[in-house]
Amino acid sequence: MSSRPETRPGGASPAPPPTTPFAPGQENIWTDVLARNKADAKARGDVGRPDAALFVLGATGSGKTTLLRRILYGGVDGRGDGAPPKPGEGMEYHYARRARGGESDRKDVAHVWEISGTKAFAEAICSKESVFFGARQVTTATALICIDLSKPSEAVPTLEYFLTRVRLAVDRTFDKLRKRGSRLPEQLVNRHKKQFKAAAAITKSSAREASANYLSDDGTHDSTSLDDLSAGILTSEHFSGVQIVVACTKADLHRREDAEPRRVLSRALRRLAHFNGASLFYIDCSGSSSSSSSVSSHTRSSSSVGRRDDVRGADSLNDESPSRQFAFLRSFVNHCVFVGADKPFPKISPPCFDHLQNVRVVLGQDGANLIGAPRAGDSGKGGGYDTDVASAWRTACAKVFSVSSAAAPLGEKNKERAWVDGDDDDDGGGGDSELRNVAKLPFDAQRYAEPEVDLTRARKTEELEAFKKQQQMLLRQGQAAVR
Repeated sequence: MSSRPETRPGGASPAPPPTTPFAPGQENIWTDVLARNKADAKARGDVGRPDAALFVLGATGSGKTTLLRRILYGGVDGRGDGAPPKPGEGMEYHYARRARGGESDRKDVAHVWEISGTKAFAEAICSKESVFFGARQVTTATALICIDLSKPSEAVPTLEYFLTRVRLAVDRTFDKLRKRGSRLPEQLVNRHKKQFKAAAAITKSSAREASANYLSDDGTHDSTSLDDLSAGILTSEHFSGVQIVVACTKADLHRREDAEPRRVLSRALRRLAHFNGASLFYIDCSGSSSSSSSVSSHTRSSSSVGRRDDVRGADSLNDESPSRQFAFLRSFVNHCVFVGADKPFPKISPPCFDHLQNVRVVLGQDGANLIGAPRAGDSGKGGGYDTDVASAWRTACAKVFSVSSAAAPLGEKNKERAWVDGDDDDDGGGGDSELRNVAKLPFDAQRYAEPEVDLTRARKTEELEAFKKQQQMLLRQGQAAVR
């Protein structure tokens, strides 16, 4: 008698009956609904787009919360209570929704993270891949950097700091994706470059039709191409692959400065934005007319002719009103968040390069030849469009605003430079820097000692160190076994 099982005639055993209506090979009303939804989504062009992410960055007191409230809720201060937001430290979460076009009832969702507090906290957050521009966020993420124009000496260093943090986080994520063999980093950088060239082409066409005159610092007419990417001035290294919007807040307070320092600062900010693939906007404190009128009356009473010309130039254009400028910024941020860089911005308007007005430059509308280099009296440097020009603009800003900073009281001067200078070491992020930042307690641990808490903390610290050593040893053993 054979021990082998008898085979049924007819080959293999029949397949078990399906336990779900979505099993392979099933055709019913549910599979028809799924197929139709996929076809409708493909026709609308929104297949597989994940939820968007918006990171709001900026120094303490730069107007992040106020600007975010105005973008999310509209109005002057966002909620109509008129109370200024209190400074805080941490990540505050918001969300925004927008109904999709067509007959679909679905809505697009954007997760908004406001990072506020000290520079040490911003450093710790920006070094976390799971929180800041991770692999799941980099495709639809946007960075909104708020720069306080009421502190002009701090504007350029703060913008450089956050642009560097964004670039380091994106490069870290791209490196991990490239190690997996993904082509997503190359696709996002090419998308960024394509967006730049499309905006540059529209701006050049509009300027030709309207016979616009772009004047450089020496007053000569500039007829060169606005596309620095085609000219080789910009390369792929200047495009991070993510959307970056720079909102320079409190522009109405910045009008109290003289014309020449404002020109230097606007050119420096434009160069930083242009060479980092970002858009630049000047925004007033609020959309109310009382704020603008108070600043205008203060400026008109000044004896400076440049200041009086500044106010007349700003008030003579109805299209450049603070409400319209903020509406343009809000539309642009909504486009970056909900639509993305795959489609061009439909409401693009001519750029505003005049430093006596609120500057407005969308990505691709500016040019290195339009920005130029600092004058010899500003920094003593000049030359082509390389890194020396960037350092020259930085030196020029530090020089023109050193007088006002030195004239301020010592307490106010230290307070103004407290955030951008920071106490922490700028070592590019990482777990060690985060532990050092946490270890810098804001109080005297010896004076307010708690024996039980201190003993528990010391014991947990030793356990953590022992756990780390054990994990490192296991990792080395695993690598040796693989070899």
